[in-house]
Amino acid sequence: MKYNKPLYAVLIGMAIAFIFEAYTQIAKLLGLTPLSIFETNSSLFMAEPSWIIGLLTTPLTGALVGFVIYQMTRYVGEDYLYLKSALFSMFTWAAVQIMISFAGQSDMVHSVSGNVVMAMGAALVGALAGYLISKFLLSKTDSIK
Repeated sequence: MKYNKPLYAVLIGMAIAFIFEAYTQIAKLLGLTPLSIFETNSSLFMAEPSWIIGLLTTPLTGALVGFVIYQMTRYVGEDYLYLKSALFSMFTWAAVQIMISFAGQSDMVHSVSGNVVMAMGAALVGALAGYLISKFLLSKTDSIK
């Protein structure tokens, strides 16, 4: 397991993307946001939201986030990793929103409640990713150097 830890971090990030989608689907059913995270990420590539394109892009984004969270422990340490990864996940969500607005999809921008739901979801899944990575991939005796 020592050599496969980056791969496991990527898989944790991909699994977290589906948890994020479930969270945003619940918020969408409650009327808090007009789009789920899959539909939001698909608007980077298409004018209309597509759940299928989001199914391809969001786990890749989650994989990148999981890998970066695992690798950033070299530089920022392992203490309070769930808080650090929540902040990084929120930063990644904000960067995707900026890319969507630069791509000319300004009509896909969420309402205030939609932005709050997405930012809160990014923080929750980021904290969960940090917790899972610290619990299963990092140990006090086997630190990344």
